Amino acid sequence: MATVLPGLALRSGLSEADFDESKSPSVEQLDTLREFAGIAAGATAPESLATLAFLYMCLAISAKYGWSPEIPIRKNHTIKEFPAIMNPVLDSIDAISQECQSVLEAMPANPSPEYYPVLEELFDINQHHLNVIGVGHPSLDRLCRVTASHGLHSKLTGAGGGGCGITLLRPDTSLLAVEAAKRDLCACGFECWETNIGAPGVTLHSSSSLDAEVLQALSQS
Repeated sequence: MATVLPGLALRSGLSEADFDESKSPSVEQLDTLREFAGIAAGATAPESLATLAFLYMCLAISAKYGWSPEIPIRKNHTIKEFPAIMNPVLDSIDAISQECQSVLEAMPANPSPEYYPVLEELFDINQHHLNVIGVGHPSLDRLCRVTASHGLHSKLTGAGGGGCGITLLRPDTSLLAVEAAKRDLCACGFECWETNIGAPGVTLHSSSSLDAEVLQALSQS
């Protein structure tokens, strides 16, 4: 069932079902997103283009994988309703992040395989905590079960936009195990990409780096 970002059900009546990550946005879609984000027509500043691109991809992912923007709203409601219970969970999530950062910073100087079991355990604890605060999803639970059946550990990425998880691969993980896990994930409808820890994250590109089709679509009012 398609959902709509709060406040996005504007005069156009667009829903996430109208957004497709494999296609360029239509003029009507861009007008709707500009109105929702408060961006003036014809604005070409990199920040404005980045906002429009993020909103478009968020809606496209929602349509494709069934992620709902109601999830973070429900999370905020739960935290406000049970602060004595939820705030310690948030503190624990922060402690997990700090511990993970310490491990990752120590690894380049001493690339010991002993670090990976620690990271795997932090992955598992973090994923359980995220479910507790209400930002999980049955699809992510399924992803974790599939990878766990191959001895791998997964969690949601937490990058925003929904619909994406990350699986930790030890250096000694066999190629057969990786391919088997990817095959089972694809059979469940997931898409898989391999990346590296420490790679550049979200990057704000200048308008000169965008191809002509994207620029034309974004510049049309």
